[in-house]
Amino acid sequence: MVKKDYFFTYPQHKGFKLKLKSEDGSFEITGYTGDDISPVIPQFVHDTPVTSIGYKAFYETQIVYAMIPEGIKRIDQAAFQNCKELVHVSLPSTLKYFDEHAFTNCDKLETIEINNNPVLTTLGDSCCIIRGTKLVCGFKHSRIPEGVEEIKDFAFACVPIENVTFPSTLKKIGMGAFKNSSLKKLFIPKNVEDIKDGAFEGCTKLEELEIEEGNLKVIPSQCFNKSGLKKVILHNSVQKILHGAFGNLKKVDIDVPASVVVLTEQAGTTYSHLGLPLHLCNIKYDRLPIGNYFSSVCSVLEVTKTNMMNDDYSIDCKVGNRLVRTELDHTGLFKQSYYVSNGKPVTLTEKNAPQNFLYLLKSYNDLLTRYYSEFKDSIVRSDIAYLQMKIEEMAHNPFMREPNQLCAYRRAVQLLSERNLEDKKYYPLLDFLNLESLEKLLNISIKQQYPACGQFLINYKKERFGFDDGSSLHLD
Repeated sequence: MVKKDYFFTYPQHKGFKLKLKSEDGSFEITGYTGDDISPVIPQFVHDTPVTSIGYKAFYETQIVYAMIPEGIKRIDQAAFQNCKELVHVSLPSTLKYFDEHAFTNCDKLETIEINNNPVLTTLGDSCCIIRGTKLVCGFKHSRIPEGVEEIKDFAFACVPIENVTFPSTLKKIGMGAFKNSSLKKLFIPKNVEDIKDGAFEGCTKLEELEIEEGNLKVIPSQCFNKSGLKKVILHNSVQKILHGAFGNLKKVDIDVPASVVVLTEQAGTTYSHLGLPLHLCNIKYDRLPIGNYFSSVCSVLEVTKTNMMNDDYSIDCKVGNRLVRTELDHTGLFKQSYYVSNGKPVTLTEKNAPQNFLYLLKSYNDLLTRYYSEFKDSIVRSDIAYLQMKIEEMAHNPFMREPNQLCAYRRAVQLLSERNLEDKKYYPLLDFLNLESLEKLLNISIKQQYPACGQFLINYKKERFGFDDGSSLHLD
């Protein structure tokens, strides 16, 4: 016979709601309704130990001090979430499991004391929680101490921290680590070698960025997407800028080393295969690969997206006193080039084109052909990595909501539909999905009339999960 869970209020410390756990016979604190700003959390109830603090147990309470006693082994997600007055936390040596979102939105938290815990530490007055050399949870008043080598995923997400100094020991910054935080200025030191997708996405107050020359070679997808950046300084050690790294910026001055390879990005109503919003103010075109090819005979005026469906675009150049427009398709391949005048556009030929201009376009076209061939799989991986980040956010980040999830799924279907889905080499790109997520993708592909994507997902589902939904997809 399975034991039932029993609920009752602890009579000697009014306000604590307890659950008797059937698996080990100990108590879990599931709620607190008292008005004590420093409640004495019980260690025992009628000789039965209290071993855990459950989901949202102290959610939105007015407590100021959380003195968690010895014997507590587990603190679950959102246990102290939105405790706006909480300033001090003391964690016991017996704590074995700590959810990284247990203290979300505790903006006044200033000190964390960890009593000889074999797993967790806080390193002095740093006001952050560290596991080994990994910072797993940070707050508004956190200071990242020397010795920290990695900042874990979402450690400072939505935290109103305004300034941060990274220690010399730091090597990795996790996915969404500072997403939607209040950072104003950022300096990434030379020892940082790996930053994950969306690490600083949505930092709308962030205006200045410098990445010191050192070990960081790749700026990942969505890294500074929707930030407030106005000035960016990169150095020669950066080799690649991935899809959407600087997407959706309003006004920015980016100094990009000429050697940097930049993957595809759409930015507002303009587009660039280089991955930077070239229509924005003060971009230094002569430092970009496109500038390296065109600057010898002309100056690039604007790169404009011309087809919202196919991502075609055009490059406007000033050649002498005349304006030349070159049209390219979404892969960067040359379509046509012509003089722009008040009358009918005049197509450039070997006879009427400026000296070396057609040769320049041909060389540029050959370069883009090689570029696209080499990096097209990287573009797919970058797209899928972005989707993976979005979907994982739904599972781990309490701030994400269903509409955002559906948006991510729709984007996944759209991206997949644009690929050559006959090749099974794309299967591993979906292996991060569970069956539920796969079903949602399949459902959206049907509703939004993407038969190729739907059939691909059915084939994938059959091979990876053993389900057979039929040999073909029929759309109503």
